[in-house]
Amino acid sequence: MKKLLFVFIILLITVVLIINYSDSNLIVNTDKINLSKDRLISLSFNKNYKISTPKNDINSKEETYLKNLSKKVTYLLLGTTNETEEEYYERHKEYLKLKYSPEVPKINNELDKSSREYKMKQVSSISIPGMFLSLNNLDTKYSTIGNINITNNSKYYLSQVTLPSITMLEEDGNNPKKFNKINTNLIINYYFVKDNNKYYLYYLNAYTKNDLSNHTDSTFAIKTEIKDNSLYDYSKYNKITTKDIDNTYNSNKNNIFIIESFNVHKKVSSSIGVLVDDGIILTTYDFLNNSLKEANNITIKDLNNKYYDLDGIITISKENNIVLLKLKDKIKSNTIINSNLELEDGIINITYNDQISKNKSLVISNTNIIKTIEKDDHSTLIYKDNKLVGITNYNNESIYKEYTKLDSITDILKVLNKTKFNDIDTKSFNYLKEKFYLEKSTNYKEKHLPKKLTNKYKVLSTINNNISIPLVNYSKVGNNISLRFNNKINNYFTNIEISKSLEAKLLKMKYKQILDTDNKCIYENNKYRIITYSELNYLIVMVVII
Repeated sequence: MKKLLFVFIILLITVVLIINYSDSNLIVNTDKINLSKDRLISLSFNKNYKISTPKNDINSKEETYLKNLSKKVTYLLLGTTNETEEEYYERHKEYLKLKYSPEVPKINNELDKSSREYKMKQVSSISIPGMFLSLNNLDTKYSTIGNINITNNSKYYLSQVTLPSITMLEEDGNNPKKFNKINTNLIINYYFVKDNNKYYLYYLNAYTKNDLSNHTDSTFAIKTEIKDNSLYDYSKYNKITTKDIDNTYNSNKNNIFIIESFNVHKKVSSSIGVLVDDGIILTTYDFLNNSLKEANNITIKDLNNKYYDLDGIITISKENNIVLLKLKDKIKSNTIINSNLELEDGIINITYNDQISKNKSLVISNTNIIKTIEKDDHSTLIYKDNKLVGITNYNNESIYKEYTKLDSITDILKVLNKTKFNDIDTKSFNYLKEKFYLEKSTNYKEKHLPKKLTNKYKVLSTINNNISIPLVNYSKVGNNISLRFNNKINNYFTNIEISKSLEAKLLKMKYKQILDTDNKCIYENNKYRIITYSELNYLIVMVVII
C-alpha cells in the first residue's frame, strides 16, 4: 500500500511539473513580434550581404569602470534627498577630489594665455565647482540613472549620462526673482582624462529636454554659461567657408537622393540617401523601420525631382542604422567613401528634413562612432574633401550628433561588385511589410493570463482590468513582461486613448508619469515601470520589474 502511495505521489508531482513547465514555456515564447522583429527582418536577407558591426574602441573592463565612475560622480554632484548639511559638505569635498588639476603653465607674456595648456587649466578650474553650485542652487533631484554612453578620443573619455524625470527650479519668465519647480529630463556630459592610470574629471556640462522619445536609448541636451569653445580647437571648423560648403554640395548633388514614404493619409517618413555604388543607395534603418510600420510605399527622387523606381532592399543593419537599396536602373555613382576623419576636423553636413540644408560641424570624437557638435537637428550625411565619411546614427536627440563610419559597407560593396546588377538579391518593401507588419488574415483568439502569473505580478490584473480591448498575446523574458492587445476599433479610438483608463488607475495608485506622448506613455513606482505604446492595430503594454 505504501509503495502504491509513493508511486502516486511521484506521478502527481511529475504531472504538476509538466503543467508548470508547459505554462511557463508558453509565456516565454508566444510573442516573437515584440521581442525580435528587427532580428527576424535581418534574417530575411541574403547572408552574404551581412553588414558587420564595429567593435567598441574601449575595452569592456574600462567601459564598466567608467560607467561606475559616472554613477559615483552623479551622486557626488547631485546628492540624495533629505541629506544633512554635513553630508552636503562631505559630498562636495569628495567631488572636488576628482577634479583634474594639472600645473598651470608659467606665463611669460600675454600670448601664452592663449596656449592650449593654459586653456585646459582654466576650463577645469571653472566648470567643475561651477556646475556643482549651479545644479545644487537649482535644487536638482533625481531618482533614476538611465542610459550611460561612453566614447573616447585621443584626449578624453566622454560619458553621457541620462537622468529621466528629474525635478529642478526654473526661472519664471515673467518674474526673474521667482523660480518654479519643474519636471524634466537631464543629460550630463562628463569628460574624464587618464593620468598615471587614474581617471579625473576634467570638464562637464548639462542640458535639459522635456520630451523623452525613447526611455532607454536617447540622450538629452540646464544650459550653462560654460561653453565647449575652450575645450576644442575650432581652427579647422572656422576655415570652412560658405563657398566650401556650396562647392561640396555642387560636387555631390548628383549622388544625393530624397527618399520619402507615404500612406493614403500623409507622408510618414523622409530621409536623405546617397548613391554609394552604381544603382545602390545608402540610407538609414530608422527611415525604413518607420515606413514599414505606417507607410504603403516608398518614393525616391533626385534633386531635380526626377523619380526612380525601387527594385528592392539589399540588406539592413539596425546596429549601424544602415539600409542599402537597389534601384531598377543602374545609375552611375561617383561617390568616394573615406572615413579617415581626425579629431577636431571641420566637416560638412548635407541634410534633409522637408528641404535640403547645408552646414558645417566639428568632429569631437573619432572612434568607430563619429561624434560631432551639430548646428541643426536632422543631419544625415557628412562630407570631407568631397568624400562621404558617415551616416546618422540613432542617437539623434543627443547634443552631439553620432555618425556610423562607412568602413562597415566597404566589404559588402566588394561582394556586390562581383555580382551582376540584375542578380543582386533583394527583398521588396511589400514583402517585408506583409511578413512582419501587416495583421494576418487569421484572427487572434483572446487569451487569458495564467493565475500563476497574475498572483506573482499583481499589477497585471490592474492592467488587464483597465484595458477594454482583447488580449491576444503575452510573453515573459527575464524581468520584462509584454502584453499585446488588439484594437479593432482603431478608426474611432487610438491605442493611447484606450489606455487612458489604465493611466487614471495607475496615477491613483501613486505611479509617477515619466512620459506622455501620442505614441508612448511611461509610468513608474518603486517596483514596476509600465510602458504603453502603439504599434499598428495593437496596444503594447510592457511591464519592467525594477
